[in-house]
Amino acid sequence: MNDHKGIMLALDNDLHDALKLVREVGQYVSYVKVGNHLLLKHGLEVVRQLKNITSREIIADLKIMDQPYFARKLAKLAYDNACDGVVICGSCGPTAIRSCIELDSAKKLFVFTEFTHPDGLIDHTAADEMAAMARDLGAYGIQVPGSKPTRIECARGIVGQELKIICCGIGTTGSPPGTAIRYGADFEIIGRAIYESENPAMKAKEISELIHRISAIQEEQQFKTPIRGAESCRSSSNSRSGLV
Repeated sequence: MNDHKGIMLALDNDLHDALKLVREVGQYVSYVKVGNHLLLKHGLEVVRQLKNITSREIIADLKIMDQPYFARKLAKLAYDNACDGVVICGSCGPTAIRSCIELDSAKKLFVFTEFTHPDGLIDHTAADEMAAMARDLGAYGIQVPGSKPTRIECARGIVGQELKIICCGIGTTGSPPGTAIRYGADFEIIGRAIYESENPAMKAKEISELIHRISAIQEEQQFKTPIRGAESCRSSSNSRSGLV
């Protein structure tokens, strides 16, 4: 169902509005991502409520940040409550990430690599190492900032075509929709740009069609992302002057 590029709908609004939004725009998105705002306020039961109104897979954006034993317990809790995947922070390291992957190979584990805001304390070198680790461990995908398009190129150069790349920082406070897809991403994480618009369904449809047009052009031209390559990418962004 999710072989084609598209939208990962970010739900970080209130429950009533979130359920209404999914009913309105569900046909135009590929995934639904539930953020900690909803999960902390309403619990994992919100996932089952979403499952009742959409066939789209639900990703719990827990951004798990813990040692292996507790990371695995958190992932299991999400999976036991109908989540189809979770997000874990790459800075947890390989043992924690491996423990979550081995928990259920049918689930989709995304590794968070880098922040969208300019003063997050993960530099490009560390982010590249997390991407390589996710590749080597067999994660389903990685999360990369869509607000930094060249970082998407770097990530694609590291993980190749084996892993999915999802990008936050699209829309309201980041790059225009379609940007991340052009630079090699598979899914753009979009929330406010859709639910704060006057007509969320129309906006979701418009963005979905834009992504499909870009993807079609890429396929037609046998598109290869113009990657600089993992090593050159790392060296060019390695100066620790560039904290992200």
